[in-house]
Amino acid sequence: YQFYVDDVTLVQGVNTIELAYTALDSGHVNLDSLRLAPAGTTRYEAEEAELGGGANVQTEHAGYSGTGYVGGYQNVGASTTWTVTALADASATFTLRYANGPHPFEGTKQVSLYVNGEFAKKLALPSTGQWNVYGTLTNSAVLRAGSNELSIRFDDGDQGNVNLDYLELTQNEPIRCEPGVVADDEFDGEALDRCRWTTILNEDP
Repeated sequence: YQFYVDDVTLVQGVNTIELAYTALDSGHVNLDSLRLAPAGTTRYEAEEAELGGGANVQTEHAGYSGTGYVGGYQNVGASTTWTVTALADASATFTLRYANGPHPFEGTKQVSLYVNGEFAKKLALPSTGQWNVYGTLTNSAVLRAGSNELSIRFDDGDQGNVNLDYLELTQNEPIRCEPGVVADDEFDGEALDRCRWTTILNEDP
């Protein structure tokens, strides 16, 4: 199977996309799936995410985006889980906006990132000085095409005690392959080529 990538303009609300075989077409193709996802940067507010373990929406400290931020990261088990959409099986860049004030101590505090329920990595959030001062941390995660869950959790060994404002996910258009490329041929280079190899393991070890 191959991918065909194009742009469509949609209106707000429900849209219908039709792939039609007309008199001027040659047809004779099999269709597997259609996927829509926005390229560029998409913001996901923390207060709209799924919260657990005591994490809760707060508005005490000004400067947040949207209608609030998520606090309650005083205890192990607190979590914020966003459902995001990825364009393709690939690494995507995310930016986490947060506040890390001086309580219970001033300094960098660690939380844990989970992707689709699996532990991915530890995130170290530097101090922002005060609770009404927000900073950002940019990192990356390997996502699968379609729906994914990104979760920030307070695990054993983490320091927690941060507030989360939003997560921004940045991704590029899917790779557009030139006609005639043969997928999964013999490897003879040093760089990953998604047009030639359809399955790439451990891209972000």
